[in-house]
Amino acid sequence: MKTSRRKFSPKEKARMVLEILKEDKSVSQIAAEAGIHTNVLNRWKSEAV
Repeated sequence: MKTSRRKFSPKEKARMVLEILKEDKSVSQIAAEAGIHTNVLNRWKSEAV
């Protein structure tokens, strides 16, 4: 059975990128909380900056 791909809204992506930039938590901590891979967050960060 095929699972559907999750989609994050631009607001959700921006919130996670802002958390990275605050440096309160590590990228891996934020990724684990969101249930995504760290590479995805790093890609969003580079697209935003």
